[in-house]
This record gives sequence, structure tokens and C-alpha cells, in this order.
Amino acid sequence: MMSNRPYITDADMSIVVQGPVSKTPVPRKIGGQSHQLKGGVTHNVLEALRDLFPNAELILSTWEGTDTTGLIADKICLSPDPGFTMVNPISKTLKLNLNRYVVSSKRGIQAATRPYTLKLRSDMLFVNEDFLAFWNEQKPVKRNPEFSVFKDFILNPAIYARKSVTPSKKTFPLYFYPSDWAHFGRTEDLNTLFDIPLFPEAELASYFLENAGLRNEFEDPFPEYHFQFHPEQLVLMACLKKQGWQIPYEHRLEYKPELQALSDQLMVNNFIFLNQSQWLYFSLKHLFMQHQLTSSQYHGLYDFATWQADYARLVDSTYRPFETAEPSLRQDYFDAYFGVPLDYSLPLAHQLHPKTLVCMAGNNSR
Repeated sequence: MMSNRPYITDADMSIVVQGPVSKTPVPRKIGGQSHQLKGGVTHNVLEALRDLFPNAELILSTWEGTDTTGLIADKICLSPDPGFTMVNPISKTLKLNLNRYVVSSKRGIQAATRPYTLKLRSDMLFVNEDFLAFWNEQKPVKRNPEFSVFKDFILNPAIYARKSVTPSKKTFPLYFYPSDWAHFGRTEDLNTLFDIPLFPEAELASYFLENAGLRNEFEDPFPEYHFQFHPEQLVLMACLKKQGWQIPYEHRLEYKPELQALSDQLMVNNFIFLNQSQWLYFSLKHLFMQHQLTSSQYHGLYDFATWQADYARLVDSTYRPFETAEPSLRQDYFDAYFGVPLDYSLPLAHQLHPKTLVCMAGNNSR
């Protein structure tokens, strides 16, 4: 059964672009030569959104002291920067921007005045509005009220929503792990998800330093990380806790069948994980496409096929899964943006301006 809700247009939407303003030039190849588009990453992200959604309310949520000259937005929300946390305080090489992500997301969503909101990171380029067509025409209606935290589904990218991770030959389950790249749904639902307290540094940085014995009991696929849970898990679990859920999950190395069952129910009843070919978004920070991930990276993604299988198994046995467009059928959108056809059998990073990629990779405050 598909949705019979009123048809949603961009006039019903607020768009929240959250995170740092990047003025790093955007690479583009024209006639075999590398050129720079006018303005930086955030400028192009905002312009693309304005072109695609001219009637939407466009909100930029970033940090106090940011130069926003020349950026097109209906509202600009400036918040104090809560800073980053070192997730490996010993080596001091890995930075976590989770509190930045929470602050900029929450502030932007609270400024939204439309009934629906698209929230995305400030490096995410949208080249098509197909996710609205999915919402209007293909989104299922049925949900299990027992596990429905939000009023409706939230659309979320398959990159990097996860059910498991396989860093070597062994697969490790991951629970309550949506993506942090983009969200679309009812504004009240996104506000419910992100209206959470900030996380103390000890929880983010030193849990497994203070509980080192756990690593003797549990194998750790990410020994360089000392946090209790992955950042994506922390956001959803904090939301669930605020809504009264008691999650018997002590740390990210715990693997229990009952946790898997609970995670599956909460994920499938509250999120729909769409492939990149359905969203038609592109990260100007992570220059790759979903189908280019290695087998170890791709394995464990909560992609649309996996979501459909879970939905038919757990929610609606009459639901009939359908295939999405192959990436090759959608590449014309990306070819048009970059100016000439690209070879999608190769990493995009190998075909774009290398100096620009280095600069973009260095800008990692969400």
C-alpha cells in the first residue's frame, strides 16, 4: 500500500544546510581541463538547492564569526562553535565533530517554518529532486505503532547507514546506525531526532581507555577509536532515550540477538534508506559514488534493498520490493554537473583536480 497523503512540493519544505562554510574551490573538468566553479563548496551547494527548490525556505546554520558574504539563504543561523573532541587522545590524530553536528542541525531545524524539512551537511550537492517523488508516490504507509518513534518515516541515505561492518574477514553487527549525510521528513520529526543534549568528552573520547579490559573480552574492529558508540549511533540513541526508550546496549562491541531485533524494528519503522541513485546527491568532500565502494565498504550498508527486505519481513508481508535505477542510468546528472562524461568505473577523485581534493579533505568540521 502506497501513501495517499497530500502531494508535497518545495513550497512545503524548509532546507537546512548545516556545518562549516567552505570556500574551497569546487573542481570541474571542461574540455579536458580543470576549472573552478564560481564560489566555494558551500556557495555551490546553496545555489544548486535554490535552483532545484525555488519555493523552499533555505536556511544556513553555521558558526559565529563565519563570513557569509555572497551566500544565498533566506535565514542564516549563527551559533557558538562547541569545538571538536579528540577520539584518540593519545595519538591526537582523530577529531570528532559530533557536538558541532548536533548544534548546527538543531539550530537550523528550530528555525524552519515549513511542515517538511530537508537537512543536509554543507558539503552535499543535490542535483535532482527525486526524493520528493519517492515520498509522494512510493513511500509505504504501514508502520508498527509499537516501534514508531516519529510521526512518519525519515528518509536517510544508504551512505553511511549501517547494519554491520567487515573490516577484514569477520563481520561485526552495528545497531541503531543511520547516516549523518542528509535527512528528509516532517519538521517535527527532525526536531525530535536532533533536540538532544550535547555529549560529554569522556563519553566521546576515552570510554575504552577507562574500560580497557573490555577489549580483552570483546574483539574491536576499530581499535583506534576509544568512544563508547559511533557518533551516528549516539544521536539516535540519545533521541530514543529522551523519548523514554531503555536500550540495553552498554557499548559498541556488544553483539546480542535481542539488540539486533530491537535495532531492526526501530530502524525499519522510522527510517527509509535510499540509495544514492534515488537521492541524486553528491558529497563534495567525499568524491565517490555508492556503487564505487569496495566490497568491504559496501557490505553492511543499510541500502534500499536491505531496507525493503526488512520492511517486508517485519512490517508488511504484502509489500513487494522493487528495483531502483542502476547508477549508470543516472550518471547523466553528474556528467552535466562536471561538464564532461566521467568514467564511473574509476574513482572520481582520480579524475578531478588533486589540489582541490586535498583542500576539501582537510575541511572536516561538520
